[in-house]
Amino acid sequence: SNANKNSIHWPKSTVSSSKSNSDLISQVLDGAPATNFFQVSIKAELAINDKDVFELSNESTPGTILISASTNVAVAWAFSYHLKYIANSSDII
Repeated sequence: SNANKNSIHWPKSTVSSSKSNSDLISQVLDGAPATNFFQVSIKAELAINDKDVFELSNESTPGTILISASTNVAVAWAFSYHLKYIANSSDII
């Protein structure tokens, strides 16, 4: 059989939209001061085999969480992961 092997590959955005990331975090936290505890860094080179990747750390600035992610979608994923598994705030999301 001769299966159709065409596929669509959407280009990954390499442009950071820090405002949209900040807006997402602020909206989920309902504008709470905790919004300022999160810093975001988009690093397309973090992607592995075209898959989104994120890293969470608290080593950048004391009292903050640094979300390093390959795309803006991965930022949202990382933030959700942090709330659900690290901050134990699954009732927020």
